[in-house]
Amino acid sequence: MNTKTKPFDYAAFIDSLRDLLAKPRFSGGIAEPAHSQDHGFVQWKQRLIFLIEQIERQGYQVPIKVKTRSFDMPGFIPNQSTLSTDVFERQNRWFQHACIETDAEINTIIDHFDRHGAPDVDALRASQNRINSPERISTVAAPKPFDYAAFTNELSILRDSFVNAPTNHRTHNSQEFKLWRHQIIDLIERIQAKGYDINCRLSGRQFRVMSYASISPREQQAAFDRAYAETMIELNTIIREGLHESLVSELRPSVR
Repeated sequence: MNTKTKPFDYAAFIDSLRDLLAKPRFSGGIAEPAHSQDHGFVQWKQRLIFLIEQIERQGYQVPIKVKTRSFDMPGFIPNQSTLSTDVFERQNRWFQHACIETDAEINTIIDHFDRHGAPDVDALRASQNRINSPERISTVAAPKPFDYAAFTNELSILRDSFVNAPTNHRTHNSQEFKLWRHQIIDLIERIQAKGYDINCRLSGRQFRVMSYASISPREQQAAFDRAYAETMIELNTIIREGLHESLVSELRPSVR
């Protein structure tokens, strides 16, 4: 009996991401640290890249940085015959943190789909055309459910969700913080795809001291607190300005 091949649409992409999240990353044993050259991880990573490339060919934007993310700490060489306990443990932590960041990005995309459905690919293409073309689009698209008001409302909810976060969540390597950060970045990227300019530097902001020297936990926490305070100032400004209709009108993409 002939069966039709199910089309690979955005819903199928999300289902594939859910399946991938449930699969193990590392096939090695306990005698070696997790690393990027492990056969099981290579298969998992290549499957994720394949799914991303497939859906991006249809015009969707997928903010998952698995292609450029390092899953091995600087200087680590996989498959070494002997490793010190310190190197073994630090590589394991590095690999796990990279996996947590990737999972947070994937979960953000799934969560957005569960709440809003598939992104408006036509709006994404129109936005890209505005960037690449010297001429502005001369027609205004019909209003979409995810407009600037919806953006500021959702941003306000996300901001408030982390205001009173427990102390163990307020660190740069906390899974809860990474998920919160990726949700905000994803939200900003989606409204920017509609032509809005959002003044927030969260995506490039460091929440820790980047150094090979020994850094005390107190110094790391101070760096996190400074970056967190800067982020909250930016979010508060965006939300406050979004409450004023006149300012929202000025932020709307211009049509010429």
